[in-house]
Amino acid sequence: MKSLAKKSRYQWLLYFIVLLWVVEIIDFAIFRGGLNHYGAQSRTFDNLQGYLFMPFLHGDFTHLFNNTIGLAVFGALLLIRGWRDLAYATAGAFIGSSLFIWLLAPSASVHIGASGIIFGWWSYLIARAFYEKNVKSILIATAVIFFFGTMIYGVLPGQAGISWQGHLGGAVGGVVGAWAMSEKRSTKTRRARV
Repeated sequence: MKSLAKKSRYQWLLYFIVLLWVVEIIDFAIFRGGLNHYGAQSRTFDNLQGYLFMPFLHGDFTHLFNNTIGLAVFGALLLIRGWRDLAYATAGAFIGSSLFIWLLAPSASVHIGASGIIFGWWSYLIARAFYEKNVKSILIATAVIFFFGTMIYGVLPGQAGISWQGHLGGAVGGVVGAWAMSEKRSTKTRRARV
């Protein structure tokens, strides 16, 4: 029964990725990229729903393909332990990337893509090892750094067409999410000992 529940976790991750591809195909075929105008806009209250739409919109199929790799790999690594890790990482990444875009991006710029969430998942997996200090988390963090360590350059300003604000905010949010999750686990452990 436990393996069935784990299998369904990965199916939901696959469904989410397929949904992103369906949205991009519709945007390309019907709207000719017009949906991208509904992304997150900095420092305006006119389009707050854009922060919700942002992860579902991509500039083109190359953009989406690159994000699909991160979503599949980091999502699968987060789901090894269950939904809670994915929830904390996603919440931290979403809030962090949204705040950083709102505060740091040029006025009225439009931001699209799931990369803020990906950077949050990436940093969560690394930070989790620091907070938990167990073998499994350390091995996962080591693999993430070894294979995806160059992602750190994505949080630096100066790359045209790249929302470094969303990347940096997502990464900071992922670290905060890992901290919050470790606090929750340690509180649960302390209660169990009492």
